[in-house]
Amino acid sequence: MKTKILKEFNFTSDLGQIFLKDVTIYLDEEDYSKLQLGTPIEQLDFGLSGDLIFEASRGIAKNFFKEKYRDFIDGKYKLKTKELKAIQEILNLSNSEFSKILFIDKGTLTNIYKRESCSKQVAGIALERLAMELTRRGSAKRLLRIETELGASDQTVLEEFNAIRYG
Repeated sequence: MKTKILKEFNFTSDLGQIFLKDVTIYLDEEDYSKLQLGTPIEQLDFGLSGDLIFEASRGIAKNFFKEKYRDFIDGKYKLKTKELKAIQEILNLSNSEFSKILFIDKGTLTNIYKRESCSKQVAGIALERLAMELTRRGSAKRLLRIETELGASDQTVLEEFNAIRYG
């Protein structure tokens, strides 16, 4: 396994993208050789650290909330199914657990994913659960009484989100 530090890296998810600097990627010998020969990174099989993926995903989710929440509330934006799934991933919940915190049954969540459409009420609850989790890690599982440990409250994020919510 070889490592390479990229000066800039575009990390994307279904909630958006974020540009990162000085990212370490992990490659096998063959892909490392291809990279040295000029093969674009997008054509290679590489890995990233779990911590980097976690933090980048949360950063994208924070930006998504800041950019879309107000438009959603004003009826100018409709949450897409892929975004709902991405929120579920950020919350680290199974379909059963996610449906519980959205106040719907698991079958309804499955139908939402199949139809690729959800109600404004379900979408709004999902956005609020996302904000709750980004403000205080572990909130979603605590709500389900799965875990009792909560991460430290991120006061900066809380203040930013409250400014978006309440003007």
